[in-house]
Amino acid sequence: MVFALGPLGSPVHVRETAGGAMKTTIVRIWENRYAQLTAALLIFGVVFTPNINADSVTYTLQVTNFPGDVGPSGELVAGGNILSFGGANGNAVLTFTFQGDTSNVVPWSVSMPNTTTTVNGFEILAGTASFQVTNADTGASLALGTFLPSDGIFVSVDNSNASMGFGSFAVANQNDPSFPGLPTYPYGLAFGTGLDTYDLKSNFTVSQGDLLAFSCVGFPQSAPVFSNCLTPVGLATTAGDLFVNASPAFHDQTGSFTAVTSVPEPDSILLLGMGLLGLMMLRKTDSCQPSSGRSKRQPSSRNR
Repeated sequence: MVFALGPLGSPVHVRETAGGAMKTTIVRIWENRYAQLTAALLIFGVVFTPNINADSVTYTLQVTNFPGDVGPSGELVAGGNILSFGGANGNAVLTFTFQGDTSNVVPWSVSMPNTTTTVNGFEILAGTASFQVTNADTGASLALGTFLPSDGIFVSVDNSNASMGFGSFAVANQNDPSFPGLPTYPYGLAFGTGLDTYDLKSNFTVSQGDLLAFSCVGFPQSAPVFSNCLTPVGLATTAGDLFVNASPAFHDQTGSFTAVTSVPEPDSILLLGMGLLGLMMLRKTDSCQPSSGRSKRQPSSRNR
């Protein structure tokens, strides 16, 4: 028996030999157009739907001041306009948000500069990041925007030191001397309960208390405790270039870090395919039911 398959919905020729005689049977498959479209959509959905085992995740880092201390400060430069916040301009709250997918979380492990100590943790480099500056006293929004891809914003956790960072200018190659980039600029948090075991893949919350927040360009080679952080660099955003000042001291600021995961909804194309499949079954059911009002076929005139 030989099968000659044609395009979707076309006749399929089945040739078979019986008693030395060849006969050809024409079989038509998938005559129902609903079935064709449904199958195509379902196959497309299975092939191109993202990994359903991965969760979307939103990380939020919020920085404020300890009572009586100096809070976060900096500038937002847009064209010829400069918006200064924090410091002498009154206390401000900085909120950073990063939206990504847990499938992009990767482990890292490196040796500290000039030491034999190895530190390890997790990081996520792919995602969309944004910021908001809020007046600490009134809650009014002073500025907000989305970071541009050129900033290389990433979120990392240092399990060895129970710390996390909302970093920039990410370097993915762990063998690169400049890895991981600037892990604590615009900001980082230190000594957070649970950060020593957190892997960035599940819901998580750590807030204020003894949690220390700091901003430092050049960390860990430069540390804010010694006040030798490098000059802040501009981070390009949709609202202008954001400059965040280094922490004036290692104990002035605190904050919170949260992660919220959610299971993605089923792909819409699969839902569409299932809907069409239901319509196909409904049409098939209707076609199988006899119609009581259908008139009998009149005999042909040539039989009269």
